[in-house]
Amino acid sequence: MGMTDKMKNNRSFCLSISKRNEEVVDLIEEYSEMLGLSKAQTVFYMLKEYPKLKAKERESELEQVRQVARETELKEIVLEALKEYHSVPDWQRKHPHWTLDQFQE
Repeated sequence: MGMTDKMKNNRSFCLSISKRNEEVVDLIEEYSEMLGLSKAQTVFYMLKEYPKLKAKERESELEQVRQVARETELKEIVLEALKEYHSVPDWQRKHPHWTLDQFQE
């Protein structure tokens, strides 16, 4: 068996952690204890969960955009209705006189 065959079958590797990343090791240890997993299992768990977390984050951002769009659309509808309402002379109006200030935030 040549060296390349051994490398292909080897399923482990060593990870060197620099001083600037030491806090990451603390996080791994903390999650490892919370999840009841080894450090290696925890790292792989985190890597597998990352795409799901990013998808949730994107969905949350999209929902915020949708909410702003709904609010903007509603404001535009109200403002358009008020403009139409105010285009009718007072003497022809059958409803109370509303102002735009009453509907502004």
